[in-house]
Amino acid sequence: MGKLPISVNNESGYKSAFDIDELVANTSTRLKKFISRRVYNQSDVDDLVQMTYLEAFRNQHKFIGASSKETWLFGIASNLVRNHFKKTFSKPEMVALDDVNFLISDQIFNPDYINEHKIQLSETIAMVDKLPLKMQSVIYHIMDSDTSYNDAAEKLGIPIGTIRSRLSRVRKILKNNQQER
Repeated sequence: MGKLPISVNNESGYKSAFDIDELVANTSTRLKKFISRRVYNQSDVDDLVQMTYLEAFRNQHKFIGASSKETWLFGIASNLVRNHFKKTFSKPEMVALDDVNFLISDQIFNPDYINEHKIQLSETIAMVDKLPLKMQSVIYHIMDSDTSYNDAAEKLGIPIGTIRSRLSRVRKILKNNQQER
């Protein structure tokens, strides 16, 4: 980028020199990291970095020196990131139904697939029924009543840590059973 010392007349007629090259050189890496921590799409990050410098260039006459140029620039970036998310999430992307990859596949209607999953479900239920009653009660409270761990702990009168450890053990037992199949 070439040297761009720019003088602009603001509303009061006062001339202010604003060296955009110096600002870019001193802040480009930090600004990109700042925006990258908030926006994950790299092309959006690049666009927002460019828009930040463009807004700083356009509004340099508004810079009154109450803060450093860097602070002012990062404030602009913060506002642009916020506006980016408002715009992105205010109107969801429309997709034609033909373009949607549905989770329903031809396998679901395949009798072998259905039978295999019925067998797997029966084996899992049989395995749960063989577990100690304390573990079964935790499973049924969490799965059947769709309650939170806290609610299940209160209903069973045990600490939430016990709920978590029992569920962890049950998962491990069921996973081992599945791998043995």
